[in-house]
Amino acid sequence: MYDLRRYEMKFLISAEAKAVILKAGGETLEIDKHVEQDNVYRVTSQYYDTVDLESFWEKIDGVDPRRKFRIRLYGTEFTDESVVFLEIKYRRGQTVFKERLRLAEGSAEYFLKSASPLEDLDSHCLAEKPAEKDILANFVAGSAVVRVPSNVISYLREPWVGKVDRRLRVTFDHVATALYPTKIEEAMAGEGLPLFPPNKVLLEVKFSSRLPVWLRDILIAEGLSPIRFSKYATGVEKQTLQLKGAQR
Repeated sequence: MYDLRRYEMKFLISAEAKAVILKAGGETLEIDKHVEQDNVYRVTSQYYDTVDLESFWEKIDGVDPRRKFRIRLYGTEFTDESVVFLEIKYRRGQTVFKERLRLAEGSAEYFLKSASPLEDLDSHCLAEKPAEKDILANFVAGSAVVRVPSNVISYLREPWVGKVDRRLRVTFDHVATALYPTKIEEAMAGEGLPLFPPNKVLLEVKFSSRLPVWLRDILIAEGLSPIRFSKYATGVEKQTLQLKGAQR
């Protein structure tokens, strides 16, 4: 599984630093072919966790390796034609790997419009090829522990990829928000609790072997250091604080 792993680094940066990075990467990067308008597309994920928030606490405690379960879709509308995936994201050290399967017709509606736990995945996921069947086996094994929807995270992503090194991926995430489970339409409309200040952008860099020298030099010159940041975990924290505030 880890043959295809990539290193991942995250930075919370200003719009000015973003402009500097894109200017320097002009000869190296090109915009991802999946963008919609204004060089961005919307990513929305409903995350699943145990009732005692196992995935959340593994992130907080720095457990290594660890994994997260989510249902992910793209775009600004959720329709019958939406392509929706069930994913497990694995992390080992600074490397990440993702397994995904497309949900069968009707299954996205079933999971995203209710508080149903991840269960009976062999009947909800499309898996025809041998590699897909192996992934499905991992999903089914993971669902032996009951995982229920815990929150919904949505953001606008501006994705760039390396012109030569296609494994290099530089993304800028804007206006990320967190909502409670099943609030898919609201999330896709940009509603929810903000995960970071509006004047900041979350930079994520994925690469297969080493950070490109040109990007490393810019990060150093701008005084930027990598951070440990999880949209899911940050969403859980902010929603918990909101609930505590409402109970006072």
